[in-house]
Amino acid sequence: MREELREVVRSVNVTTLFVTHDQEEALTMSDRIVVMNAGRVEQVGTPGEIYETPATPFVAKFIGWCSLLKGTVGTDGSFTSVAGLRLAGNWSAGPATAVIRPEHVKLSADGAAGLSCQARVLQAHYYGGATRIMLDINGEQLTMQERFPFGRNLSPGDLLSITIGANDIRVIPANEGHS
Repeated sequence: MREELREVVRSVNVTTLFVTHDQEEALTMSDRIVVMNAGRVEQVGTPGEIYETPATPFVAKFIGWCSLLKGTVGTDGSFTSVAGLRLAGNWSAGPATAVIRPEHVKLSADGAAGLSCQARVLQAHYYGGATRIMLDINGEQLTMQERFPFGRNLSPGDLLSITIGANDIRVIPANEGHS
């Protein structure tokens, strides 16, 4: 129905306001999205802008799965989380929140820019074409989603080598994040 409704609206070339709490529906049906929180506009943008470069931690959590890590960007531009996880990058110094989407956490080829480390499996849930995995890295929890070969079994306690590319991390300075 989504695709049909979108095609009807486009074929009659009329501006349409569509209100939904279904994030997938908003991403697939919209040319522009307005994300609101408690009556306040948090961000306006294309579906890609909203998902890939959320303006606030609220927008990041509201639109899709993500891990939010609170911490500080040092004078060298790297981000260090409250629990000590350090992410290479080039961000503005000060308090911040790092946003990491599950699809950006990959099984590792050691030495990649950003973060390469060992992570312990906390939970693994099989969803057919993919497995969503909750990981622990030095006390920080991250979610990853990976397409494993058929029959891949993961159990709590298993260790994985993972990589998060520096360009796949969105760091939101505290003064930009409303929530």
